[in-house]
Amino acid sequence: MELFYLSPERRVMAVSVQSDPTTFRGSVPRVLFDEPVSDGSYDVSRDGQRFLINTPLPEASAPIQIIVNWRPEKKD
Repeated sequence: MELFYLSPERRVMAVSVQSDPTTFRGSVPRVLFDEPVSDGSYDVSRDGQRFLINTPLPEASAPIQIIVNWRPEKKD
């Protein structure tokens, strides 16, 4: 079984764990994703194989322009 968590640097980490009624053992933590999670939002599938991670957009992204009620010119 694995335990997933965010490090103080907001990186997704994993620790393999083993437990029985009297003992809990964890492995050395390892970084799963080196990119920081922007607002601490992430989710993991039940099998632990897929992640959904909120990442920041690049600063240079262009704004989106939406034109509403546009009508093409009439061609005769």
